[in-house]
Parts: sequence; structure tokens; C-alpha cells
Amino acid sequence: MISTTNIEEQLVKVNSPLPDIPENSSKEVIRDILNDYAFKNNFVVVIQKSEEKRLVFVCKKGPGCKDWRNISSLDRKRIIPSKKMNCPYTIRLSKKNNGKGYQIHSSKVLREMSHNHPLDDDTLMSTHEGRMYKLSSGDVNMICDGVKQSKSTKSIQKSISTYAKFNKLKRHDINNLRYASKAKSFCMNTSENAGSKLIDYIQNKGFRTAYRCNEAGHLDGLFFFSNEQMIARSIRFPETYLIDATYGTNNLKMPLICVYGVSNVGLKSLKTFPVAFAWVSSEKEEMYSWFLQTLRINLNGISEDTVFVTDKCTALMNQLDKQFPETKKMLCRWHLLNNLDKNCTLSLFKKEHHGIKEEFKSFVKKIMYSPEYKDYVENVRKIRSILENKNLFVCEEERIRFKKYYENEWILHLEKWAALYTSKLQHMDCTTTQRLSLIHI
Repeated sequence: MISTTNIEEQLVKVNSPLPDIPENSSKEVIRDILNDYAFKNNFVVVIQKSEEKRLVFVCKKGPGCKDWRNISSLDRKRIIPSKKMNCPYTIRLSKKNNGKGYQIHSSKVLREMSHNHPLDDDTLMSTHEGRMYKLSSGDVNMICDGVKQSKSTKSIQKSISTYAKFNKLKRHDINNLRYASKAKSFCMNTSENAGSKLIDYIQNKGFRTAYRCNEAGHLDGLFFFSNEQMIARSIRFPETYLIDATYGTNNLKMPLICVYGVSNVGLKSLKTFPVAFAWVSSEKEEMYSWFLQTLRINLNGISEDTVFVTDKCTALMNQLDKQFPETKKMLCRWHLLNNLDKNCTLSLFKKEHHGIKEEFKSFVKKIMYSPEYKDYVENVRKIRSILENKNLFVCEEERIRFKKYYENEWILHLEKWAALYTSKLQHMDCTTTQRLSLIHI
């Protein structure tokens, strides 16, 4: 399976070819594919860099170890021992030119294709991921039963290692599993009874409910509507819906997706009212797909004139376009400007041109707030002039990076934030999701 070469150090090359990456694979899918490849070859990979256009995976025994021979004994006592060995093994991926997923780049450097440690069971079992990979289905069932019955960690460790020559799991592995079963009870067998009680409780309070389970049959999404009166109001006032997620509402660390509407008749001022909520295990596209489908069913459809106001969550934006292609969408101005503050910094520009930062932001704000066509054209021209001027930036690389950021994050979604377009929508003056934030507080 392996061959050994001597170049300055003993290197062990993995002869198994790198796996194929299916088109349009997400980062999570790629990570699972590479993990499976690594496990089969007796090592573990971890992600070192995760950027929009490139991914870098390295051996878990890679960079980060300390040079124990060249530090004083006093300093040594303050450092937690590490099993890292500066292993050079690296897998690099870049985004395809057509934008459909990532592709692996075969390294031409021998060191990056090799490990500086043996590839055997001992190496794999020295890592938490390796020990978990080696567990059989019977071992998993015994651990789950032991956790449910509140058995001691030592007892569980002994029960799964009875016929093995060594302990299959370390005690801290089992303690971590025990903690995970409590902290993420929605996704564990032990949560089924609690999930049923929660659903019954919500229904008894007069709320409509819907829920979904993952492939393992565990509850990973709970959707509940307001009462019938509030649903009737949602159908009566479908002009504007605000969608946002909030956190810290439960001890399971599950995001709470909130939908609010705005009523505009019979009151002195606009009134915000709740429409629907859902606790979900993640904010992935499949979860938003289920959430929006359930929303449409319970509201007897969504009007084509409805305006959705959201933050710039890619998964939510993609699903809104897919589920409700005819409706109008707006991006929260507050979230957009916060994002611009983080990316348009003084470090981009030469010291003598630091004033360009505030100028650039002011041009963006004028596009955002002014519905006049002449203002739009003028400020677009000024922004383009800044982005094309190489003399303003500290280096060409920074200019190109910032230009791509503006094009991808702003220009592609221009109709969702520029006043030239949004002023024509019936959004009830809801240009941010701040109404939801105030309610969350």
C-alpha cells in the first residue's frame, strides 16, 4: 500500500490515488470524501484553509508542533504536549472555472504527497477521529445504551473493549460522547421523548406545528405557526415578510428562524406581527427549503407581490429565488453596510489616500438611499473610478481582491439594495430587519 523514500527524512507516500470530487459538491461533502479516503489509508486530514476559491487539507499530525529540544524546562511546563509531527502531507483544491464545485490539484512536490510517520493502525488509533472510525455498529449501540442508562465511563469503555487487546476508546472520548448526547438531544435517540413532549406542548397552546427528521430518524427541525388569528392576519397583509435567524434561545444551540409581517391598516403606525418560527439543526439550503415550503402550505400560497426582506444568508437567498421566483427580495441595509465596514478598511489604501475609504462608503450609501437615476449613474461611475485606480491601493493584489468582493457581494445583487430599484417596491419602509432584532432583544 505504501512505498518509502529517503529525502532528508523518512517519507511515506500514499500510493492510493486521490478520490474524485463530484460536480457541485459542497465543502461539507468534500470534507467527508477526503476523510473517508484518509481513514482507509490510516491517517486523518483536517481543513487548514477554507476560502471561497480554494480549500487546503493537511494531515492532522501536520504543522503546529513545538520544538521540545530548544526550549527551556520552565517554558516546557507551560506547553500542553502535542502529537503533531510537522507532517508535510497536503491536499489542495480550487474552485472550477465554471463555478461548479472544486477540483483537486495533484501536487508535484514529493513532500506534499508524503507523510513523515508510519501509516498503520497505531497512527490512526492515536487520533480521536480514527478511534471513532474503527468502532463497529455493535460498539456504537453499546455506547448509546450505556449513556442512556447513565453507566460509568469506565464501565462503557470496558464493555466495548472486552475482546480487544486495547481500549477502543479513551475515557475522554466517551465523556465527549456523553456530553454531546445531552447538548444536542434533538439529534440523538435520547431526545425523541423530549421532542414529542415539546411538540405536544406547542400544539396545546394553539399553534400549528410541523416537523422533520434526518436520515437517522432524529428530529432536526420543528416548525410552528402563530395561532389562527395571526395566520389570518398574515394572509390579509402579505405585502412584506421579514426573515431572520436568532441564536441563544435554547440550550441546544439550535438557530430559531423567525418570520414577521407588517400590518398597515387601522393603526396609527405600522405594526409588526409574528407569522412563523422554526428551530432547526442548521442553516443549510435543504433546511430553508423545508421551512419555506411549509410556510407556503400554511399560508395557502405566497402572493407574487410579496416583498421578502432578509440578511445576506446565501442559503436563504438561493431558496427564496427557487421557491418564490416571482416575488421581490430585498437585502437588509444594516447588514450590508456592516459587511462593507469589515471589508473596506484603511489597510487597503495607501496612507496618503486613507480618505478614499469614507468616500467609497458614501458613494455606496447614495446608491442605497437615492432613487434618482442621475444620482445612481454618477455614484456608480465614481465607484468604478476608485476600483480601477491602481495608485490608490497598497498593492495590485489588494485592489483586485476588493474589486471582486464588490462585484460579487454588491453588484450581483444590485436590484435588492439600490434605491433605484427598491423604491418601486411596496416594502412598507422595511429596508432592514431591525424590527426583528428589537423583538429578539
